[in-house]
Amino acid sequence: MHPAFRRPVQRLFVLLCSVSCLLLTACAEEPVEEEPLTQILYYEPLARGLQTTLADTIATEIVIRDSVTWAQYRDSLQAPVPLPEADFSQSMVVLVGRRFASGGYDLDIDAIDVTDDGLLVTYVVNEPDDNCVTTMGLTYPYTAVVTPPTPGPVRFATVTRTFSCAMD
Repeated sequence: MHPAFRRPVQRLFVLLCSVSCLLLTACAEEPVEEEPLTQILYYEPLARGLQTTLADTIATEIVIRDSVTWAQYRDSLQAPVPLPEADFSQSMVVLVGRRFASGGYDLDIDAIDVTDDGLLVTYVVNEPDDNCVTTMGLTYPYTAVVTPPTPGPVRFATVTRTFSCAMD
């Protein structure tokens, strides 16, 4: 190769190598932060209602692991039918309830997950849209489920969903 061309070719080669390295670096995958491992816990409905004598508290979010505590809470739930006993040697009860200034609200347990740092109970507050006609007065909807016993701390997360009463 003629010496007059050697210098520009070397510069072009260096430039192409630099651009290639930049492109390869830009295309490299970002390290993904791993979320804690979760296991979904199976549960069955146990109790559901719209009124309790727990109305002096704004919210009840509790995991019950013994029959004495369940008896205290069970007696405060104004269930339309007698509530069953839970076998605490093989299960625990998750109870959530919330006080609202009007009717139309409902609660559903959406998921119970076992994570590295304990139990996460996610429940949904179903709230009426402005186009709904509701009763005036305090209500305290609740829901309770039975699930396999799991040790460790418990966290609760709430998701709010609004439903419409419009007749389309």
